[in-house]
Amino acid sequence: MIAAGSLLEVRLQERGFSFPVGRVTFRTLRPLSFREFLHALGKDVLAESLRAGIIPGSEITPPLHEQALTLMRDYLLTGGMPEAVARWVETGSPAAVRQVQTDLIQAFAEDIQKYRSGVDVSDLEAAFENLPHHYGLRFRYENFAPGFKSQRMKDALGKLEAAMLITRAWPTYSLDLPLAVRPKSAPKLLPLDVGLALHTLGTGFQTLATEPLERLLDGRLAEIFAGQQLLADQMAIADPLFFWVSESARANAETDYLVPGPGFPVPVEVKSGASGALKSLHQFLARARRDLGIRLHAGPFADERHEVRTPEGPLRYRLVSLPLYLAEEVLPWLGRL
Repeated sequence: MIAAGSLLEVRLQERGFSFPVGRVTFRTLRPLSFREFLHALGKDVLAESLRAGIIPGSEITPPLHEQALTLMRDYLLTGGMPEAVARWVETGSPAAVRQVQTDLIQAFAEDIQKYRSGVDVSDLEAAFENLPHHYGLRFRYENFAPGFKSQRMKDALGKLEAAMLITRAWPTYSLDLPLAVRPKSAPKLLPLDVGLALHTLGTGFQTLATEPLERLLDGRLAEIFAGQQLLADQMAIADPLFFWVSESARANAETDYLVPGPGFPVPVEVKSGASGALKSLHQFLARARRDLGIRLHAGPFADERHEVRTPEGPLRYRLVSLPLYLAEEVLPWLGRL
């Protein structure tokens, strides 16, 4: 027997079910990743060349890199929802893709009634309507929707996350595994799909097609894209997504993500361009006494050694820079260490 649907996790949380041990396997179906998008376009050779290009002894040539960046623009339009991708493959029409996305968003809004058990419908509607204002950003429950108290928004967002419409990335101050959520520190909100998010944010196709990539991929959008890709390969019940924070009266630091490496956490910084300061990554590595960090950026793949000065002293570390379109390869790459 197979059971599927966006409400399955909601029902499990509300009612609970007894399962025979060892007889049930859970799988999470997420939007298509960028690599899967390339396969849908019939660009299998490009997809595998990009994936193989970060293996020692190989490379991603400049023409392949530029081609991937161009196709990433298309992915930002379509996102990974299968019907939107299928419509793009069939027609190449931005208008057709936007219509699919409009229909999906409307269907999600109408499904709100089905999530209401234990939560007032008005709370769910307010949370849903205010999601776009917080995508890619840290947020406080008490400020999420005007006029709604924090506990009500917390419960409503929990329902929307159970239905997989959003993901909350959690702050941690852990320097070692396992990572623990930092109490009373603001989480970060990620949408189900970058294409749907850009549609709700009013980003038009002309902007996606012509805006310089560094300007288009501002910190907010780049983090949304990277977060969706980091989650893409989690087919089992997903592990929480974390980011590291250090909040004090003297100085604040925040890495964009913190992912499990081979026995230790690895900081991930997301940059919209091919360069940018990495002060928070340096601070984490110095405090954790680690020597491996990952940068996702618009530049080419690089595996380099660096030495910098930090308040904790000199830091010598290995920086692995991956093109943003290979964000989903972070965890597989770490798994090969």
